[in-house]
Amino acid sequence: MTLEKPDQENPLESSETSTEPAPVSTEVLPQKVLPDHLSGTSFDTSEKELIISVATVFSLLQVMQPLADQLRMLQVQFPDTLVLYMIVIYSNVAVACLICAFFVHLAARGFWIGLLGLNSVFPGDVDLDKQPMGPLSKAFLKKRMPSIERLIGSVDRFGSLIFAVGSSIAIMNLFFCVLIGLVGLAALALTWWLPLEQAFFLLLGIMLGLFYVLVAVDQFFRKYPQKLKEGGLIARWWPRCYKVAFYFFGSPLYGTIFSKFTSHIPVKKFWGIIAVFLFASILILYYPLGIFSRGSVEHRYFSMEGVAAVNADRYANLRPKDTRRFFKEPFIDTDVVRDPYLKLFLPMNAKRLDTWEANCEDLPTLEDVENEARREAAGGIIDCARRYYRVSLNGDEIQPDLLFHQDPQTRVLGFLAYIPVRDLENGKHVLRVARGFGDDPRLFDIPFWK
Repeated sequence: MTLEKPDQENPLESSETSTEPAPVSTEVLPQKVLPDHLSGTSFDTSEKELIISVATVFSLLQVMQPLADQLRMLQVQFPDTLVLYMIVIYSNVAVACLICAFFVHLAARGFWIGLLGLNSVFPGDVDLDKQPMGPLSKAFLKKRMPSIERLIGSVDRFGSLIFAVGSSIAIMNLFFCVLIGLVGLAALALTWWLPLEQAFFLLLGIMLGLFYVLVAVDQFFRKYPQKLKEGGLIARWWPRCYKVAFYFFGSPLYGTIFSKFTSHIPVKKFWGIIAVFLFASILILYYPLGIFSRGSVEHRYFSMEGVAAVNADRYANLRPKDTRRFFKEPFIDTDVVRDPYLKLFLPMNAKRLDTWEANCEDLPTLEDVENEARREAAGGIIDCARRYYRVSLNGDEIQPDLLFHQDPQTRVLGFLAYIPVRDLENGKHVLRVARGFGDDPRLFDIPFWK
């Protein structure tokens, strides 16, 4: 028995024509329906899905790490911008959703192709009479076990659904990236009145509040339709306000797909599928960072902190050449020093500048300052940096000269110190950096060898 085209007779409905009612089930399997302009052509959605899925998965696997590096570069350039951080999160979720969806789609299509091959080699359905089982098993399987044609159709439809769900979630997240960027640009116009983040959340809250008010009004008249007056104020103004929210949240891009699903699937079940996809995308994002390895047996007895460890984050020469990840903690140029000076880089984290302003009185700025006044202001900032970063070598506190510097690899702004090590003996030495103004600073122990 072979699969038939949708416009031909379904072999499950009748294989023997008779005037008497057939004792077999007359259930009609759902068929894929092509648009009118594609009917009668050789257009095969399954083949197109498979080609797109393979190309997308392997492309995203190649692009994901460089994309993440570029997004981190933006975070380095604008480290105190929550709007940019939200764009980074949504864009990463979009990429992870596509990878998750198309991996599942590839697995489903591979299973589907295998079923087609099996059915072509061994046509017909399962013959339970040839199976070594008793009457109870046969009776149960006749009721419960699907036919090969039904299984092929179910896997085919599942693959198409996964393809559509993953694509729509990715489109939704990418649109939210654009939306957040547009709201952030609009918030810049209000920075004369409010800080950027407060202005951003104010504008976003107004739009979300408008949307939920419109939904609440719509649900009220759904419950009490007799109270809606035709031609009244609400009937005239509600569509206009909803039109703004409709386009603002990008509903034309993914609304039709979501509504198509919820027309045939219970709403709670559909949003459960969305939640599973989002959870899977989080796993894809954070598993490469080792979040699940912290509880392993090895990590109970393993530490990358302190003088007994060589943490690659603390040495510029031990990091991957193309990485832009490490920009928040002090580091030196090399683990084995052969030159008379050791380079120490101390990053200036914009998120901690408020503590600088609170602990360094009259902290100067370099804006609109020139010549002699600029040099004096720079000296005040460096004095504050020396209080924030206390450096010691082999237990003895030192005060190296600090110079403004931008790390060429990570583009991080900070201070560079040249520490003389010519007179040190050969062997292991420890450079300690205490970061913070209080009595409980964070300590960074960086061992090196000469």
